[in-house]
Amino acid sequence: MRLTLSNDANKFLESSAELLKLTPSERLKISLKKFGFMLALAIGAVFIPVLHFFLVPLFLILSFVLGFKAYATQYRLQFTKDTNCIECQKPLKNEVMLDESLRVKCNHCLVNYLVQP
Repeated sequence: MRLTLSNDANKFLESSAELLKLTPSERLKISLKKFGFMLALAIGAVFIPVLHFFLVPLFLILSFVLGFKAYATQYRLQFTKDTNCIECQKPLKNEVMLDESLRVKCNHCLVNYLVQP
């Protein structure tokens, strides 16, 4: 599938990728992994003296926030060929999880791209 990635400076990038819609069970599995990891960190932080008053509530809150955010992810974008950022010319991630906004972010220069099928 041919996709067009456009950034806010009206620069366009043609790419080839697969846009896959995640099933509810896949979304739940991704969400539970993130929730469980942060919950395990919260339980592990109980044994850190003094800092556990700060770390345990932080990891508990993050477990819920990241769990719900991961469940909101609806699409997976897999590039079929190497795609480089327009601004910094570094490669974009091969597999990206997308929510309803269908935006991809370059990890190097932090430019946002809108995916247009």
